[in-house]
Amino acid sequence: MSLGLALGFLAANDWFGAGDLVAMATWTMPLAGMLYISTQNAIRRLSHSSTFWRYVALMVVGGLTAASWTFLSSLLLGGSIGAFSFPVAICWTASGVFAGSAAAWNSSPNSWRTGVALMFCAAVLFAGLTMYTLVPERQVRVVMRPDSNRADEDRFWSEVVGRQEAPGSSGHTLLDGLSGVGVSGSEQGRPVFTVTFRQHLSQNKVDAIVAQLRGVPFIARVEILPRRQEPMRDHETLSNTR
Repeated sequence: MSLGLALGFLAANDWFGAGDLVAMATWTMPLAGMLYISTQNAIRRLSHSSTFWRYVALMVVGGLTAASWTFLSSLLLGGSIGAFSFPVAICWTASGVFAGSAAAWNSSPNSWRTGVALMFCAAVLFAGLTMYTLVPERQVRVVMRPDSNRADEDRFWSEVVGRQEAPGSSGHTLLDGLSGVGVSGSEQGRPVFTVTFRQHLSQNKVDAIVAQLRGVPFIARVEILPRRQEPMRDHETLSNTR
């Protein structure tokens, strides 16, 4: 089911990132085994429970198993798990809940009405969660002045959009409210940056950061980009490490 959800998301986004499906399928196979083992063990312990509570318990077991696998995968993959073109956490968790429901139905075939009702409720919940999670991030395009220099670029990273992690260190931490900054092009020989705000940052805070950027002497202009998800052509990308 997780691959079906990923396919649905890709179809809704003009199949951008369809190449990620192979990796998704590879990382989903261990989850399938984990779901089978966890639901079968749970069924044996729930043999005397009512039909309704058996469904609820197995759906919770399936969801928790999938959530645990998502957490483990994030430890193994690191930041690469965020590179998928679809929300793997939602796909896996939803498939875990569905697997739990299917296991409950398989143990009691005449209880399908209860399963359909509970899965409908779960589908509404996941749809709402997906809509909340996938709100497009807001971005601005920051163009440096033609007479700016390398020192101004360093100040942009360490004083304007971030702070140096330690004296003499090359690492930076983004300001609160920013989720990413990347070099997305150049203009008159100077770099152009794309600044991405946190997904659900309030408009007032966004406006405050934009005003701060526009007040920097070595920045020529700040352009607000259309609110849609679009890959950056980044030569250098900095993610918030907070």
